[in-house]
Amino acid sequence: MADESDPGFCYSVDTFGKKLDFKKDEDVQKVVEEIKACKNLTSIRLSNTSVSIEAAKAIADAIAEHYEIEIANFSDCFTGRLLTEIPQAVASFGEALMNKQNLKVIDFSDNAFGPVGARAVHKLISHNINLEELRFVNNGLGTQGGQMMASAIETACDNAEEAGRDYGLKTFKAGRNRLEDLAATELAESFKMCPHLKEVAMPQNGTTKVGFVALFAAFAGKDMEIINMNDNTATEVGAKAVAEAIRTMKNLQKIDLGDCMLREEGCIAVCEAIQQSGNTGLKSIDMAFADIEEEQAENVADAMALMLRTQTELESFRISGNEMEDDEVLERLYAVLDTTVGREVLVYEDEE
Repeated sequence: MADESDPGFCYSVDTFGKKLDFKKDEDVQKVVEEIKACKNLTSIRLSNTSVSIEAAKAIADAIAEHYEIEIANFSDCFTGRLLTEIPQAVASFGEALMNKQNLKVIDFSDNAFGPVGARAVHKLISHNINLEELRFVNNGLGTQGGQMMASAIETACDNAEEAGRDYGLKTFKAGRNRLEDLAATELAESFKMCPHLKEVAMPQNGTTKVGFVALFAAFAGKDMEIINMNDNTATEVGAKAVAEAIRTMKNLQKIDLGDCMLREEGCIAVCEAIQQSGNTGLKSIDMAFADIEEEQAENVADAMALMLRTQTELESFRISGNEMEDDEVLERLYAVLDTTVGREVLVYEDEE
């Protein structure tokens, strides 16, 4: 259905909680006609559907007529489709969106298309130099798919430079893709070329200290606002790279290092870096499941307390899953928070 908004329309396939599989020609034709009828289509969402090759081609042809489109959300739209089908469907959507000057956001999350899907969107990403946000969460990209994404971003940066402009990418989300260090390091190189980058979310990717060192070297000096590396393996080496980068970030608002095995030395390094950065506006810090043992808790708590004194806008500080349940340890943190933003921001549960 098309919903009017100012200044344009958002077209969304409304399935009322049921997955639309486009088995019937009339279902596809209805969507095509509605898209064509939109006078000013700025956003399209085809989530919770199962789009065939034929349906994708028909819908893509309708989308191609709308040069005003800004947001293209094709998340979770290939459920039940064969892996051999999906790249062709993705390519059809990509061709339809090629060189759309107003396109800002592409979302293909929750489609298990793997590296071949990344290959299918390479041309789309590399030729749309005005893109600001790429969402590829839970796509099964693997290292090859991640490398393909890095290549697309680098090509886009080169194309933007040839046009006398900067590549506009601000947000990159690619969690749960098993990118591992090989893809992470190549993505890091591509991020260095993105002057407006503000948010990167790459949780659950099998990234180790090697990937952390590369990524945070790329983030250093940038105007980063949000970084999510949850459920990777930084260890102390990666944490020190994080710390070095954080010292350069004056506008960082959220940093998620939960379940990253920061350990004692890493936690202290990150806390000291936040304290020394001069940034007092962090909203959310996650150091949960950092592999802190009971005998290390006091040292870590001391570093955390010094950091917390500098944060006047903090809304959430998560340290669950660490052995910091001792009342004296927690009271050190509460004592500081009671004089600043309030103890309720501390999230601690002795989770296993």
